[in-house]
Amino acid sequence: MMRKLAPTGIAAAEIDGMTIHSFLGEQRNSGKARTIKP
Repeated sequence: MMRKLAPTGIAAAEIDGMTIHSFLGEQRNSGKARTIKP
């Protein structure tokens, strides 16, 4: 079975597929706060 991957949620919905990030199991918020160094 071939999976259809798209870069955005809207594009994934259009092709009845899933986003690349959800396919890879990545999460946007990992619980760690980002620190910005000056």
